[in-house]
Amino acid sequence: MEATVIKHAIQIYRQYEQNFFNTLTDITTHDLYMYGEVGFYLCGLKPMVLFDVITALPDYIDQVVRPWMDQYNNLLVNSVLVKRQLYTPEIDGQWMFLLVRTKTTSHLLQQEQLHMSEEQLATLLDYPGRLPRSMDELPTMREVVYYDQHTRLVLTTFASQLEQQQQVMQHFTRYKDTMLPFGLDIA
Repeated sequence: MEATVIKHAIQIYRQYEQNFFNTLTDITTHDLYMYGEVGFYLCGLKPMVLFDVITALPDYIDQVVRPWMDQYNNLLVNSVLVKRQLYTPEIDGQWMFLLVRTKTTSHLLQQEQLHMSEEQLATLLDYPGRLPRSMDELPTMREVVYYDQHTRLVLTTFASQLEQQQQVMQHFTRYKDTMLPFGLDIA
């Protein structure tokens, strides 16, 4: 797919988000933006995007995600937005919206309730790290943040353990190298 089309789609998604966040009051939004996650998905880095970041999620879906998907349906031919109830050790049945590829994540389309481990969820979100498995691992957990050097907005964040530092660095390099032609300079 032509880089300029994807680059434009990412910019338009960010504009939809900016317009939406401008309507909210009493909320810090610098780490709520999803245009990075959507861009990673468009570029084939992620098999899925999980929308769960704000309390106004239904409005966000209706005012940002759906209009953008309508505008760029040619880029999303094998994608679908679904609402699912997610259960992991850290998430207890919250309703989430997922943007998924119908070919590679079709199992997510089969059931309304999704039960999975944190590791399974991390794989679907292409996160190279994991949350602590016990209280003993809590001191070795690190929060990893990729941000847009131009806007200083958070593009993605995930947990990792100290022993996963090499995988995280490889992941970062792959994302940075992949996204630069699409207008995202990741730091």
